[in-house]
Amino acid sequence: MERLDNMSTPVDSNSEINNDENMKSETEVSSGNQGQGFVYQELSARITNPVKLAALLRAQFGDGQYEVSMIRSVYNVGTPRRLSLTEISLCRGL
Repeated sequence: MERLDNMSTPVDSNSEINNDENMKSETEVSSGNQGQGFVYQELSARITNPVKLAALLRAQFGDGQYEVSMIRSVYNVGTPRRLSLTEISLCRGL
């Protein structure tokens, strides 16, 4: 899965920077269906209820038809289509 933060920049192949080393602290959880052409969105973990998010994703897309990872208090959600503002608002609140 590609990084979603705005801080990442393209690296020349001749550069001595190793992106694998820079990403070691990030944890990713996948449904195992990578490469399906998912659309990725970022949701703040501070205002998103993970139980509500999981229930919404299962109801809308079915088991294994989405990906969720958390990096630095941000849920990175991959789905077949973008979540609407209404769907996102249903996941708010703890």
